[in-house]
Amino acid sequence: MANNIENERLDRIEQHLRLLKASDEEKTILLLSIKASIVGSEMNGNKGLVSEVQELDDRVKMLDKQMGEIQLYLRQSKWFIAVIITALIGIASEIFKR
Repeated sequence: MANNIENERLDRIEQHLRLLKASDEEKTILLLSIKASIVGSEMNGNKGLVSEVQELDDRVKMLDKQMGEIQLYLRQSKWFIAVIITALIGIASEIFKR
């Protein structure tokens, strides 16, 4: 009877260890897939979320730089248009004075 109880305990312990191992394997697979999506893997050219965020950050910086250049050109064109309009008004007033 004591031998039977020991066998049952051993069976329960073995079953518990099998369940732990299966759970461990599932968590390992899940962690690897999370790592692949965040960092990337060789299959996707190491393009994970980290590289995507870096590319977006670089693109935003480039767009900010372009926006600054566009604003500068707009300010310069405002002055240029103002000078041309002033010149046209001056020419028109000279023509009507005669």
